[in-house]
Amino acid sequence: MNVKSTIVVLLCANAMIAIASPMLPQADAMSESTPVEELVEADSVVPETDMALTQVNGKRKGKKPSRPKPSATYDCHHTDESIGDDEGKNSVCRCSNGAQATQKWSNDQILNNAKGVPKGWNNGCGGTGKGYQVAFFKGAFPASFQHCCSVHDVGYGDCNGSKKDADEAFMHCVYHKANTEPGARGKAYAKKAADGWTNVWEHNAEFFDNKQKKNCSCK
Repeated sequence: MNVKSTIVVLLCANAMIAIASPMLPQADAMSESTPVEELVEADSVVPETDMALTQVNGKRKGKKPSRPKPSATYDCHHTDESIGDDEGKNSVCRCSNGAQATQKWSNDQILNNAKGVPKGWNNGCGGTGKGYQVAFFKGAFPASFQHCCSVHDVGYGDCNGSKKDADEAFMHCVYHKANTEPGARGKAYAKKAADGWTNVWEHNAEFFDNKQKKNCSCK
């Protein structure tokens, strides 16, 4: 090959290199593109509204279950109050959530000593205690007072009332019975009426509270 031919070959080779060189940066650009892992992750992004259905560790992830509301309690609150000139102990029992309590035994069931009503819940003027004590207290009050005492027993189990409500109704009932009796008997009955109603009014609220909590419940 002569010198002229050699020069022509070299010029052609340089031209080919010059043409190919602009394509080289494309390879660099490809190497700087988004990694495949990121593309996969981007494609797997779930809209926020669908997060409840996202699979996590093979388990369906849903909305967090709501915590159960604590059950309401039936609480009794005591105060010192007066009926007329007589000071006594009042108690009011209500559901802690403000709801109306459910009454297990109705007032009529207690008054009539229906089946299932606890023994002694309505024993007239017998009070609370052993059999002979109940008989003694019953004998201490006139027969006409027995209905007043039974209504008073019902009042202590009424979930809508208070101890004061029951004691005050008892006072009016026994005084009314005493006033229907003539002469000395009426005066004697009035004395028993005063002793009877002030005794329950001034007494602590233990009996009232116990009966309320057994007969009243909250949802």
